[in-house]
Amino acid sequence: MRWMFLSIAGVLTAALASADDAKKDAEQLQGTWKVVKIVEAGRKQPPSDRMKGMRYIIKGETMTAKEGDEEHRMPFKIDPTKDPKAIDLTTPGGSHVYKIIVTKDGKTVDEKVGDPEETKHTTRGIYRIDGDKLALCCPRGDDAQRPTTFTPQVGSPVNVIHLERVKE
Repeated sequence: MRWMFLSIAGVLTAALASADDAKKDAEQLQGTWKVVKIVEAGRKQPPSDRMKGMRYIIKGETMTAKEGDEEHRMPFKIDPTKDPKAIDLTTPGGSHVYKIIVTKDGKTVDEKVGDPEETKHTTRGIYRIDGDKLALCCPRGDDAQRPTTFTPQVGSPVNVIHLERVKE
């Protein structure tokens, strides 16, 4: 009987610790973030005016990606107990609405092949937060597996977005 009590106590302690970790990370994620670097298909993209205007606003359990007049709201869930830490984003239309083409010179091109309003898709990614720096690493494509590293191989269907907190 004593071993059963200790087992239950251990499970409850672990559950409470993971809930505290999730709450702590959720609080750290809140705010406005600017894009400082993008790695698409394993290749660092050169800085551009487009990139300078990109912002991610995290409020509660919703991440809003803004670029100019365009805005995409993505509810998300995090699991900081995973290694690396996991994030699940519900994207409008999902990445399956686009086909990724990697050109011979190494650039990536998105080609629209569906209607983003027809369906939503959960993207299984990873994240790393360190003070005012955040990295999001997400796969592209239907039923893609969660990445395991922030340094994807060249040509892989994985994007890494490096962000810095905007001081308000």
